Amino acid sequence: MKMARRFISLFIIVLMFIFVFPVSAENTEPVYSVTFKSTVGGSIPENCKFDIAVKCFEMDESAENAEPVFTDKLVLDTSVAQSITYTFKNSEVTAGGVYYQFSIAGTSNELMVADNRVITVYLCSAELIKTADSNAEGEMPYDDIASGLALSFEYKCATIAVASKTVSKVYDGTTEAKLTSDDYKLTGIAEGLDVKLQYTEAAYNSAEVGKASKITVKGLSLTGADAAKYKLMTEKCECTAEITARTV
Repeated sequence: MKMARRFISLFIIVLMFIFVFPVSAENTEPVYSVTFKSTVGGSIPENCKFDIAVKCFEMDESAENAEPVFTDKLVLDTSVAQSITYTFKNSEVTAGGVYYQFSIAGTSNELMVADNRVITVYLCSAELIKTADSNAEGEMPYDDIASGLALSFEYKCATIAVASKTVSKVYDGTTEAKLTSDDYKLTGIAEGLDVKLQYTEAAYNSAEVGKASKITVKGLSLTGADAAKYKLMTEKCECTAEITARTV
């Protein structure tokens, strides 16, 4: 009797492997996905929203004149997550295959400018076959996208160009320095915008004649009606300087 029960139990288990598991496998739809992150200067900024535009094209259409089959949009909110995943299903893939283009559409921080990069993902027969980066040479294989594809931004940067001349003053017993707009200038500012440079401290490295050789300027910031449109990339700078002897 025990032998008969064991035989029946074993028979049922065999039937499950033969019938149940293949049926489950046939009903499982392959799913493929890509993960994106948006970076600024190589790092992911906090509390920022990025809009990622998604366009889907038929594989056999001309790339120049093609109209997207459909469009979509992803929103990456770095206050919630550092990346976002877009999932493809084989129901979206036509017989001839499709390709998707992902690009930055905008950001919540107006100081950031997208680098115009386009990531293209090609799908054919429900398989993710390859990806391409408009900023890279050649194509990226599928294995490379497991850790995420970066769609990057850069700030609208304002930098300081220090004049090549030596800034000079007559000995007065102090390290205090005064600079004018002839001693430095802002670069990267669009013509016609009201953006100026200001500082809180400028000092020689010595108060003595013959020892003073440079001026360090600290507390640099932007001012003016359009200052909020730019990010100053440094808070201090140095320029060549000297202190000359006072005439007796």
